[in-house]
Amino acid sequence: MSDITTAQVLEMFKYIKNSYGRISKYGAGDKGECWSLPYNALEAASASLPCLTCGEAAKYVWGRFILEGEAKSGDVIQIDGKVEMLTKNGHKHRFKHHTMIIISKSGLEIKVAHQWVGSKVHYDDYNLWNQSGEGRMSYYRPQQALK
Repeated sequence: MSDITTAQVLEMFKYIKNSYGRISKYGAGDKGECWSLPYNALEAASASLPCLTCGEAAKYVWGRFILEGEAKSGDVIQIDGKVEMLTKNGHKHRFKHHTMIIISKSGLEIKVAHQWVGSKVHYDDYNLWNQSGEGRMSYYRPQQALK
């Protein structure tokens, strides 16, 4: 598979922008889980999607695994375990299991789009150097769908 194109990233961002301030849901039974936003954004961009029927771990593989330093706009961050991060305005967010889409990245500063269960799509700015906890942040580069 190949990495998604710039045009596909723009389609993802179009979906996110249209979802901002609303709850992004996958199907009627979804409460607006955190993973629903990147799943729906990838679907809108005709990108490869995680396998929802391949077990819990496969559901959170968002493409090709990359290193933090390689991350850029359109990539997906998957958090597992306990991670605490401060927003640029000083609010502490605690994550146990969470999924976010990188909107922009400059050095260790990132802007992400995300939602929590039942909350609306919103943006947050984080400094990656200002994180703690025993958890893991994995970075994924979305892939083009097989034709």
